[in-house]
Amino acid sequence: MLNHGGTMCDRMAVVMVLILIFVSVTAESTHGCIQSHDLHGISVDCRNRHLKSIPSDLPQNTTRLDMSHNSISRIVKRFLHLPNLKYLDLSFNIIKILEEGAFLEAADLEELYLNNNELRLDSTTYPDDVFQPLQKLQMLHLHNNDPRYEGTYPEKAIAKLKHVQELKIDTFTYSNFGPGFSELTSLKRLMFGFSQCKLLYLYNDTFKSFQYNVQIETLDLHLCPLTRIGPNAFRYLASLKNLVLSNAITLTPTEAVSAMYGLRGKNLTSIKINHIFQLFYLKVGLMNQRILDKTIVANLKDVCVERFEMINCKLLWFDNSVVDDGSTFASCIKVIDFSGNDWFGDPKILFEISLMPNLVSLNLSDTFSMTQESTKQKLVEICEISLPTIGLTLPETLVYLTISGKNLGCFSNVTIYNGMSMKYLSLTYAGLDRFSSTVRGLHNLSYLDISGNNRAGISSLFLASFPMLDTLIMSDANLDLGEALSKVQHGLSFLPHLHTLDVSSNNLRMLSVTSFEGVPLKSLILSNNRFSTIPFDLSTTPYLSHLDLSSNSIAALSTTEMKQLDALAVRNNLSLDLNGNLLSCGCKTLDFIIWLFKTNVRTTAENSSCAKDDGAVTNTFYIYEHYDEIWKQCVGGFWLSVSVVCYAVIVLVMIAIFVIYRRKTLLINIVLRMFGFKTTKEALKRKDFPNDAYIAYSENDYQYICHTVRDHLENQHGLKLFIKDRDTIPGGQIAEDIIDGIDSSWSVILALSQSFLEDQWCRFIVNRVVYSSSRMPVGSIVLVLFEDMRRADIPPTLLNVVEEKQIFDMEKYRGEEGKLWQDVCQCIVIPKDK
Repeated sequence: MLNHGGTMCDRMAVVMVLILIFVSVTAESTHGCIQSHDLHGISVDCRNRHLKSIPSDLPQNTTRLDMSHNSISRIVKRFLHLPNLKYLDLSFNIIKILEEGAFLEAADLEELYLNNNELRLDSTTYPDDVFQPLQKLQMLHLHNNDPRYEGTYPEKAIAKLKHVQELKIDTFTYSNFGPGFSELTSLKRLMFGFSQCKLLYLYNDTFKSFQYNVQIETLDLHLCPLTRIGPNAFRYLASLKNLVLSNAITLTPTEAVSAMYGLRGKNLTSIKINHIFQLFYLKVGLMNQRILDKTIVANLKDVCVERFEMINCKLLWFDNSVVDDGSTFASCIKVIDFSGNDWFGDPKILFEISLMPNLVSLNLSDTFSMTQESTKQKLVEICEISLPTIGLTLPETLVYLTISGKNLGCFSNVTIYNGMSMKYLSLTYAGLDRFSSTVRGLHNLSYLDISGNNRAGISSLFLASFPMLDTLIMSDANLDLGEALSKVQHGLSFLPHLHTLDVSSNNLRMLSVTSFEGVPLKSLILSNNRFSTIPFDLSTTPYLSHLDLSSNSIAALSTTEMKQLDALAVRNNLSLDLNGNLLSCGCKTLDFIIWLFKTNVRTTAENSSCAKDDGAVTNTFYIYEHYDEIWKQCVGGFWLSVSVVCYAVIVLVMIAIFVIYRRKTLLINIVLRMFGFKTTKEALKRKDFPNDAYIAYSENDYQYICHTVRDHLENQHGLKLFIKDRDTIPGGQIAEDIIDGIDSSWSVILALSQSFLEDQWCRFIVNRVVYSSSRMPVGSIVLVLFEDMRRADIPPTLLNVVEEKQIFDMEKYRGEEGKLWQDVCQCIVIPKDK
């Protein structure tokens, strides 16, 4: 039992040790370095740790060590104790000195990065034998160290790098590569192309030391400010395959092409002379440096190169003589790219490309023709002339052809010969505004881009020329004008293999709902138009997997559209691009916002801008996160209104029930009267009364009423008045006389004064008038207020039966007494037949 227990303890101890070792390897060390396993050993990352030396406690089986971006200033003798190290990065430190014997314990090192330090290119910094132990080193970067413009290389130290295949090193204004470089027998890639390259001149003997033993295949000079290259500068690089002169901003096109003379008789893979001559922004001036005439391009004729690029070099002319029958250049070239220049030059090269039998890709697009509208207009006018059919012979190997910005609008019917290998054709901004004929000979074309051509090539049969078309791009072609769009839609029926269609930037507002029916589209790009909804029936595109509706006017999608998109997402993993649309996230579109986050459609609008009902702009993610709160705000007002209405209805019903219960007979009476179940005499009319008006007044006003008022109303206006002091028997019953006078009159005039109010019969007259008002028409009671009468003294019962317009204040008619009684008369005058 004891032995068995001891054995178990030993096993547990071993397991604990292994766990500790594993933790120590995978966790961060005391210096903060991160350790991890790779295929060959341990990889240690010590970047940005403010270290001044390499940690001494790193695992012995470390194979990769990254010490970049620290504060190491000196590499001392035997500074490494990692015998298995193959990769060491000491870049971006402050190293100034490499001591002799520094790499004695780094014999297996294959990659060493010392760039971006303070190492001067001299024998003091680089002792003669400092690189002697590094006989397995294949890659060495020493660039961005020496800021000097003049100096010499530590050739004795460099000569020890027998197996280095890639060397990236600082340069001087004129770099002299002495005999020491001839010892780099394994060097394949010599790289001077970086931001601090200072090389200005390449003379004919600059690379002479490389002529015998060194087999350089790639020479990288991009970003070097070259101003002069000798015609034979590259003649000694016998094994050169790739030459890069790009981004040499001071190098002129003529200087660059003239330097190709030194490559005659060589077989190269690529020559890249892109983005040179960039310090000179003017389109005019230095013209001779931008014209590659017959003499200049002759330097290329005997060069065998597969890929030749001069992109964005401000070229004005490139002579076609370089492709003359029998030239080495024409027989070897596979890819030509002259895109982005101001003008390519001799257009005859289009008809001579058949002399380049191995050509695979030709790009002659430029930028000049895209902006010269006046030049385009002249060509359009010329195109009014009837032109014959043009035949164009291509190399049988040509696959890619780009002729953008070339003003090809004068072409009529075009027949392509040897075009069976052609897959890619780009004619963007090519001035095809009037080209509406056919193209024959491109039956296998799969990619066609005719963007920027103002309805170019649009006819019912144009697209039928490309039955194998997979991708069609017609961006910025003004398809919203004329019948261009309908012709495109009809032409799509001839493309049974079309998977990608781009009609972006055409100012389109609508499409036919069946525009894409029968077309097996997988990707449809409708961006930068003016659509406010999905402009076609999604059920007609069952294979659609990408729909781009960015930068349109879409606020929300309908429920039907969302369901159709969901169905496509399940079937085709659909992606939908709605960027650039100001979406709506108001109360009516909350379901759409939630759909964006819940749908299986891969959308790009999860955090897009959207406008609320009050015009405030927020984003869709905020609406999604606060959905419950916003939903309550949206529906709260509606349901509050419904609740108030329901409560009001309940209250009204209860009131109605109460009123019906309390006034049942009255309500029945009203209903019966409404339906004509009543027996009443007809309302009295003016002809039923002998007098027009009964006039009530105070005894103190007798003289004024019986003379002045009577004269105005009876003599001047023809009214028949009942005046008690004239029309009653003296000594009779006053009350009966008042009643008889009021009942026999069509209307009543009350002459109100303070004495009338004080009269003992005032109350009786007022009550009788109010009582009789029920049989009088509206407006038949008139009040005339004398000057001593205040409105506050008018009996309130009168105000209940008198309209405001029937009250006349004598004070307002001062000096216009006749006008007063004329207005009074107008209130009571009734046509005789009433």
